[in-house]
Amino acid sequence: MNALKQLSLFSNQLEGRIPKSFRNMCNLKSLLLHNRLSGDFTEYTKNLSGCTEHSLESLVLDNNQIIGSIPDQIARFSSLTDLSLGDNRLNGTISESIAHLSELQILDLHGNFLKDSIPLWFWDLSPSSRYLNPSYNQISGILPDLSLKFVGFPGLDLRITSEALQLLDLSENLYLEWYPIVFNNGHIYRS
Repeated sequence: MNALKQLSLFSNQLEGRIPKSFRNMCNLKSLLLHNRLSGDFTEYTKNLSGCTEHSLESLVLDNNQIIGSIPDQIARFSSLTDLSLGDNRLNGTISESIAHLSELQILDLHGNFLKDSIPLWFWDLSPSSRYLNPSYNQISGILPDLSLKFVGFPGLDLRITSEALQLLDLSENLYLEWYPIVFNNGHIYRS
C-alpha cells in the first residue's frame, strides 16, 4: 500500500482508530474518513507521523467521535491544504500550531467544543485560504477590530484578505460584539 495516494472511506460504519501502519504510507496525499471513528486526536497525528506527515495534503475526519485537543504536532504536516475536523468532540482552543500550515486552504472546525476566542493569528492564515469554518463551537469574546490590519476600512475587509476566500462561517458561537465585514461583492454587513 506504499503507492496509495488517496484513501476514501466516506460513509461507512467504521469504528475505532487510525492504525499505526498508516504512518508508512509515504505517498498518501488524501485521507478521507467520515465514519464513527473515536479516540484522541493526538493519537491520530502520532499514527500519521513518519513519512505520511510530509505527503499528506488533505486530512478529512468530519463526522466522527474524535476527542481531545488539536496538538502542536499538527504543524509537522507541512503539506496540508485541507484540515477538516468538523462534527467531532474536539475541545480546548484553536491551536496556534495551525498557523504554521502555510499551504492551508480549508480549515473546517465546525461542530466541536472549541472555546476561548479566535486568536489573532487566525486572520493571518495562508493568503490562499478559501474556507474557514469555526462555527458551532463555544468560542466567545469579541471579534477583533481589524481596521488597523486592513487599512482604509473599519472592520474586516475580505476583499483584501484573500481573493480566494469563499466562506467564513462564524455562526453559533458566543460572541459579544463584532465589527463590520465587507465582502468581494461590495456588500457591507454590520453588527
